[in-house]
Amino acid sequence: MRKRYLLRRPLGEALRLFLEHPACGRPTEPEEIPAWESVGRVTAEPVYALISSPPYHCAAMDGISVRASETYGASRYSPIRLPPGSFRQIDTGDPIPEGHDAVVMAEVVRELEDGSVEVLEPARPWGNVRMAGEDVVATEMIIPRGHRIRPVDVAAMLACGVRSVKVRKKPRAAIIPTGEEVVSPEAELRPEELFGKVIDTNSYMLSGMVEGWGGEPVRFKPLPDDPEAIKAAISEAAEGFDLIVLIAGSSAGRGDFVPRAIAELGELLVHGVDIMPGKPVALGVVKDKPVIGAPGYPVSAYIAFELFAKPLIHRMLGIAPPEPARVEAVVGRRIASRAGVEEFVRVKLG
Repeated sequence: MRKRYLLRRPLGEALRLFLEHPACGRPTEPEEIPAWESVGRVTAEPVYALISSPPYHCAAMDGISVRASETYGASRYSPIRLPPGSFRQIDTGDPIPEGHDAVVMAEVVRELEDGSVEVLEPARPWGNVRMAGEDVVATEMIIPRGHRIRPVDVAAMLACGVRSVKVRKKPRAAIIPTGEEVVSPEAELRPEELFGKVIDTNSYMLSGMVEGWGGEPVRFKPLPDDPEAIKAAISEAAEGFDLIVLIAGSSAGRGDFVPRAIAELGELLVHGVDIMPGKPVALGVVKDKPVIGAPGYPVSAYIAFELFAKPLIHRMLGIAPPEPARVEAVVGRRIASRAGVEEFVRVKLG
């Protein structure tokens, strides 16, 4: 007998039931990694500068370091001559010598044969000098908690003496395709051998989505449509993963065993959501780990995963998911939609 969606919910209610479950609200544990390997990771605690940047007064450009007071009144028509020993040649980033308080840029300095120089413009005190701590002062917070680290953040940490950073562990997701008809795209099958078969694309797509959000996906080999095999795979994955994803077998057909397996092993929170595509999604918890039964149709799998896995993984990382891109456009034809169903319509922008 064909099963029914006994726990079918509107989208908002399904999200609330799933994401507000205690098993879905815990961030992953922190781990400490080298700062230079942290791009894309999410900070587990604030990061503070260990040293100031720059750590000393330094030249902001090439030229000569001087005492500013010794250049007052200089002009192109009446240059001031500085004898050797009263100035020092200096390059950008070099420390300012003790007793000097300004840099005259090379473009307004004329070198003479006896080793002295003529200054064609006056220097102002601390002019063309980057002061110690101008960018960041030691003990200042440079990155807050819950921040996805960018390349510029890595540069800031290294400049401030931070060599390691505590980040959230990547949420590990078990991606498990189901169905005897599913074959690996790596299998070299002749066209006639593909009759009645489905090339596994979903596990690669969902794995890429997890990785793009900051998680660590692990793809499993396809399982047969066998309830005991599906239950065994869920139980095994619950021991070493933060999220379990089963692909296909979540609908109400004769061979759809995923919702029943979730219910028998743990708690089935949602079976069926009032969306299109993506209705046959199953959401539950097994051994305190969230489980998503994604539909087998690729577009449905994508929509369901975007709606439920994306906010879940971002919660595990301790950050809010990014807002989707919005584009104003004129629809080229009328779009009919069923009452009571949130419909996601594919369009082409042009």
